[in-house]
Amino acid sequence: MNRISGIVKTNFKKGYRPRFSLIILFVAGWFVWNNSSRSFAQNLVSGESTSEKGAICELDEQEFIVKGKNSAELRVHRIFHIYNHEGRKYGRVHTQLHKFAKLDNIKAQVKDLDGRLIKKLEKDDIKEESLFSDYVLYADRRAKSFDLSTTAFPYILEYSYEVKYKSLFFWPAWFPQMEIPVKRSVYTLTVPKDFAFKMHNCNLEIHPIEKQSKGKRQLIFELAEVPPFESERNMPSEIDYEMCILLAAEEFDLDGYKGSTNSWGLFGKWYASLAHKQYEISPKQQDMIEEEIKNCSSPKEKVKALYQFLQRKTRYVAIELGIGGYKPRDAESILATGYGDCKDLGTLFTAMLGVAGIEAYPALIRTQSEGTVLADFPSNQFNHIIVCVPLEKDTLWLDCTCNYCPFGELPWRDEGCQVLVVMEDTSTLVKTPISCAEENRIVRSLHARLDPDGSMEITGTITATGNCESSYREFLNSLTAIERREWLGRKIGRYAPNYTLLSYDFEKIPKLDVPFTIGFGAKLIKYPIKSGGELLINLNLLTRVDDEDILKEKERKYPVDNQYAFTQEDEVTLDLPENLEIKALPNDQDIVFPFGSFHTQFEVKGNQLTYKRIETITQKLIEPKDYEKFKEFLEKTYLADDSFVVLKKTE
Repeated sequence: MNRISGIVKTNFKKGYRPRFSLIILFVAGWFVWNNSSRSFAQNLVSGESTSEKGAICELDEQEFIVKGKNSAELRVHRIFHIYNHEGRKYGRVHTQLHKFAKLDNIKAQVKDLDGRLIKKLEKDDIKEESLFSDYVLYADRRAKSFDLSTTAFPYILEYSYEVKYKSLFFWPAWFPQMEIPVKRSVYTLTVPKDFAFKMHNCNLEIHPIEKQSKGKRQLIFELAEVPPFESERNMPSEIDYEMCILLAAEEFDLDGYKGSTNSWGLFGKWYASLAHKQYEISPKQQDMIEEEIKNCSSPKEKVKALYQFLQRKTRYVAIELGIGGYKPRDAESILATGYGDCKDLGTLFTAMLGVAGIEAYPALIRTQSEGTVLADFPSNQFNHIIVCVPLEKDTLWLDCTCNYCPFGELPWRDEGCQVLVVMEDTSTLVKTPISCAEENRIVRSLHARLDPDGSMEITGTITATGNCESSYREFLNSLTAIERREWLGRKIGRYAPNYTLLSYDFEKIPKLDVPFTIGFGAKLIKYPIKSGGELLINLNLLTRVDDEDILKEKERKYPVDNQYAFTQEDEVTLDLPENLEIKALPNDQDIVFPFGSFHTQFEVKGNQLTYKRIETITQKLIEPKDYEKFKEFLEKTYLADDSFVVLKKTE
């Protein structure tokens, strides 16, 4: 949860376990299906103390067998001891596949501690569905799942399956760590002796046992008593901190398109080979593009005009076309149909800029929620495509799927990310820019009038820029007009639950070339607190650090992720009635830390009291060493936000 803008932002890090390959598959192995759960059951004592996590993984055996340049097999065998309802989720198995990976030979069973069969997986228990990612750099995904959980606790769950690959472009990583303890984890890799591949250890020091026989090379990785991965609230992507081994074939073939991971240049050259014929546009469509830019006097104006044209005329749609979703459609058909996924819209925009005589390049990106690209491990690490436009005095980065982003601004999830700028001759790994707190602003301005009956009428506006504006636009565009009204009501009523919303002016979200502003009016019934002959009023009507915003961990292992730097500025002017005067004001605050600041000011002029509040967070990430200070900052802000103006009646 992120409180900025008063908008609920999904924190994908908490409880979400992204995987390195764009095709998220269990990295698994295989042992011959047998009654192995019986042997584990014999080592368990009935009634033993339950796990805090609700389950333990007794055994995680995984094997990946490379049979040839375009052929591999993944085998899985896992056994869980399920203690209680908390652990039942491990009986809900979800596997993902695609046109280059076939899932087969799924088996599962549940037994009691004495080895007696409780439930066995039947064919009808297996469900299949289509899946789509956020941007669809790779869309051709499906999932098979089954639920073999039961309530006869404790019990033994055992399952296995196989995945047959037709391309080694998709080589899943090994993640020996889970959210529960793993007693034994084994990963066996079998490859032909002359097969060239590479590995990269992340957060894990392990050396395999190596065996060779009959033209094959076998590496066996084994861990015992693997501790659970303990995620933290508001942490960056877990992928950057989990134990794993990444693997990649040095040479791969995806549906006849050969590529290499020996360098980023070669990997980019492979993508360029997929896309280079897709930039052609007919003379008729070229004329339409030239008409859009005929009044533009500079290259940047042309880029802006065409980007806004793209936002008006196209929409993002998750589609399954091409070789597994990596090859974009041709620009002409995208323009004709008006829809596409990230690679399609990026291809169209690059082609349009080519008509305008402006160089532009697709940039493969790994968005923030998916973790950090490992610069020293060229491989398939990307989940999205944006466009890089290098101008003479500036470089523009544009996300063609973002219909709510003002020109020249990336959505926060694309900021500070490693991207591979793809050119035909060379491709370069660079980092996208990061916006600052001054660029990401929310300004709330309210005027309030206190009536003799104790009610208070307010009128106000909310304006936003940068990522704050984009977040508002994205969120509010997902709502109906009625839902927007309800959202505004909840925002106003959070600290004044007895209210009436009198007006609001955002039936339609302002166009992108118009500053984002929400206007509203409301009546707060009995908002001031009566205490004897005095009235207590908290003038911070819309923006407060609440107790739930203060992180509870005593210490942190991982950084706190604020998503982006920001500034929130509030100003409330209160008209005082003649029969009331100010008895006491809270002290002005001037709280400054290296990562942010908080300032408040109260000012009286005649019968008006003005309250100003400015909160600034200058760092996206708060490192663990600064966690105590950050927590102190939030606690001080919380106390300042919970202060009251004291009014008393005049004689």
